[in-house]
Amino acid sequence: AVSIAFVACTDKSKFEIGGKFENATPKTKVYLYSIERNVEKAIDSTVLSDKGEFKFVHDAPDVDFFKIRIDNSEYIMIAKNGDNIKMEADLADLSGSYKLSGAEEADKLEELNINKNKYLAKLATLETQFQENLIRNPESRQDVINQMNPELIRVKQELVNYILNFA
Repeated sequence: AVSIAFVACTDKSKFEIGGKFENATPKTKVYLYSIERNVEKAIDSTVLSDKGEFKFVHDAPDVDFFKIRIDNSEYIMIAKNGDNIKMEADLADLSGSYKLSGAEEADKLEELNINKNKYLAKLATLETQFQENLIRNPESRQDVINQMNPELIRVKQELVNYILNFA
């Protein structure tokens, strides 16, 4: 008996970014941007499948930053040739969080995004508390600012320190 095995070969001369958007309109256009020296350049586009799926195949000999944009949502990732990155996001999630897997750099970026979103949630909570305190005490605006400002500064500084230590 002769046995033949077919093995899928990963193309190391290109990278692939594929994934799925929840709560997306089928056939919506999705764009892939390269980001070099803070300059974004559209390098590809596709349309979502009926299930909200998309796929890009491109080349990047060195690790580089890319952005995927759909409607008003943007997602940053890192890719290089040989990577097979999977992305998942819910367009109804206003925090902009998303999941990445398939490359070491993608995993690191996902960790950064998760922690950044935690800090942004803390800041949003402080903003809500500030607004509620102003509604209850409109004549004490400066007192409310003086009371809440140290915590706001502390959380912002924690976020900056986290990002700087991460890099």
